[in-house]
Amino acid sequence: MRWLPAMAVVAALLIMLLYTDTAVTDIARYAAYVVGCLTLPGMLIYRALRGTPHTFAEDAAVGTAVGLVLEIPMFALASMTELSWLRWAGAAAIVVAFVATPGLRRHLRPGGYQRVPILWSWAVAAVTIYFLGYLTAVFLQPNQPLPHGRSQLYLIDELYFLSLVGEAKHHFPLTTPAVAGESLPYHWFSFAHMANASLISGVDTTTVMFRLALPVIAVLCVVLLAVVGWRVSGRAWVGAVAAGLTFAVGQLTIGVNGNVPGDVMVYFSWTSLSVLYGTAMTLPLIMAVADRLGGNAKQLPLGKAGAWVLLAGFALASPGAKSTIVPVVLGGVALVFLVQLVRRRLTRTTWLVIAALVGAQLVALVAIYHFQAQSLQLGPIDILRNYLVSSTERPWWKQAGIAGLMVIGYLISIQLRLIGIPILLVLRKFRPWTDVEWMLLGGLASGTAAILLLWHTSWSQYFFMCTAFPFGAILSATGLVALVEQRRLSQRTVIAISVYAVLVAMALGFGLPKLFAPIHVSETAYKQMLPVFQAAVVVFAVAGLTALAIWLASRRHGWLKGAAAVAALSVIATAGLSRMMWDARKYANAGTTFHIEVSPERATAARWLRDHSDPDDVVATNAHRVTPEAVPGWSLSYWMSALTERRFLVESWGYTPTATRIAGERHQYGPPGDFWDPDLLARNDAAIMQTTAEGISWLREQDVKWVMVDRRFGTESAVLARYATLQWSSADIMIYELKG
Repeated sequence: MRWLPAMAVVAALLIMLLYTDTAVTDIARYAAYVVGCLTLPGMLIYRALRGTPHTFAEDAAVGTAVGLVLEIPMFALASMTELSWLRWAGAAAIVVAFVATPGLRRHLRPGGYQRVPILWSWAVAAVTIYFLGYLTAVFLQPNQPLPHGRSQLYLIDELYFLSLVGEAKHHFPLTTPAVAGESLPYHWFSFAHMANASLISGVDTTTVMFRLALPVIAVLCVVLLAVVGWRVSGRAWVGAVAAGLTFAVGQLTIGVNGNVPGDVMVYFSWTSLSVLYGTAMTLPLIMAVADRLGGNAKQLPLGKAGAWVLLAGFALASPGAKSTIVPVVLGGVALVFLVQLVRRRLTRTTWLVIAALVGAQLVALVAIYHFQAQSLQLGPIDILRNYLVSSTERPWWKQAGIAGLMVIGYLISIQLRLIGIPILLVLRKFRPWTDVEWMLLGGLASGTAAILLLWHTSWSQYFFMCTAFPFGAILSATGLVALVEQRRLSQRTVIAISVYAVLVAMALGFGLPKLFAPIHVSETAYKQMLPVFQAAVVVFAVAGLTALAIWLASRRHGWLKGAAAVAALSVIATAGLSRMMWDARKYANAGTTFHIEVSPERATAARWLRDHSDPDDVVATNAHRVTPEAVPGWSLSYWMSALTERRFLVESWGYTPTATRIAGERHQYGPPGDFWDPDLLARNDAAIMQTTAEGISWLREQDVKWVMVDRRFGTESAVLARYATLQWSSADIMIYELKG
């Protein structure tokens, strides 16, 4: 009975993968990789470090995250030494050590687990299945790993990420494959993870990325938040509620309304593959930091030495997973430091945690980011700039007022589900907050401040909120659960309120678009935020009526006594529950406007080149744009490097670090249309389109061995055949191998 929720999640995952035509053999091989190379060795290490047992769910989830951390140094070592067996040997050595060593053998079958409430397990399973359903509808189903029978519109970013997976599969240290020799100061650990998974399991990189990696990491993240929320608060239901607020409830708006900026897991969870991978690193780091800061009386300590090892490991790994993680966590601990300073109760532990986080960030700044800021700079409320434009000049006070309203609207949209935080403030007014609660508030505040105060050419300041939101979700869940405990509501009452809140959220989600006319883009800019305020008014009205009705009903039905406030707050917290449904229904695969079309013929040509070339071969091409008729600024064509898994002399440059730096210096949104080395680009194209002996000689000097021509961008010179052998030809794609 206790395993049924987990079995339901596994069954749902299998159904979704099989529904999207994932081969059973690929599923089995990938599952063997996850269990054998991540979960099992990581869980054994975690058990040896964590001290007091908590739950098997925690051991498995945090252990898998530990496995992800351990994977990176083994990946790097195997890549540098070209000893492929090292990729799995580290995991195998850990398992063997625990089996062979008497003192470690007890961790194979530990005892002393807490009993997990069955309703908690089903709640977490429900959130997981709901989130998996969203990812299937919005990402897995619309995308073919490789085009078969029909052309595929790929989101541009996904092909760029796939090119990085191919780069990680064959080279270390990683560089930018679309421009040979261009460095990659970027959080590349998630791509190394997918490359490692492909190499160990034998599953193709396209299947790993478009089918297997994302849903597995998604399951891990939901369970991690559930167990970390439980661990840091000492209350099981805090974790389950926090998971629901993060992975099921979306932003508050009306319908799909793409005009409202950003979200947390809607859109970003699959368009940026490092978001969920980074979340899997963030949550154990929160747990380790919370443990060192003290937690509360109900919390089970990890153990002093083990907690410091976990903190150090996740702090060092987090910057390579997502660059926003350590700054947000550091912001949380900084607030603890300030509170202790005001109270004159500074502790050595707080200093040590700050030192560990700062040290980890400095290591990443040197080893991963090479002291590059990647165009991130100060830009107050720039994320809301589209709401503030006007055809006429406004008085400063009016512009400031509109800006303030836009900030309020944005915060309502994103953070209304965190309504439990002010409730916790009210409930704890007679008792000081713990350091853990201040840390969670500080993490949320630092992420919120970053998104409102920073500017980035690619709007990457959004990811500060993605990182910070779980801090707020745990804190909000703590407030909601504390209110339930204070009101001493029965399990029956809580279940009834939860079902009611879900039904109301769905009714509002699909009823509000019929109640309010849509706001068109032609309207005044600030009116684009109007759906948020309209939805908020209705939600608060329904919450108020709910509270009134339950208060009146409680006079006759005792089991409803004290439930009015809880029901009203539940309605508010879950109001965005339909957001993922709307996104999947109206905006699957992010639409069609920022995509590149890859036909089966082009994909087949790219795979032929992959299969008949060496990973160190460099390729030249004449295709640098999304389409021949594309906007000049869109040098964002990565399908060749993604599907060939090869480095190109110059394919596209829009997402390269140099282009990002130039865009930052120009303070422009989006990548620059011009290439920073026009002579290199001109000589590349001339060698293909106006071939000469000198041009071919120059290509060889650049280590080019192959030329991949896309005739949609122009026909190659007839002279090219004198110096290169045509190895592949189709309607659009010609592949030549340089002679000699």
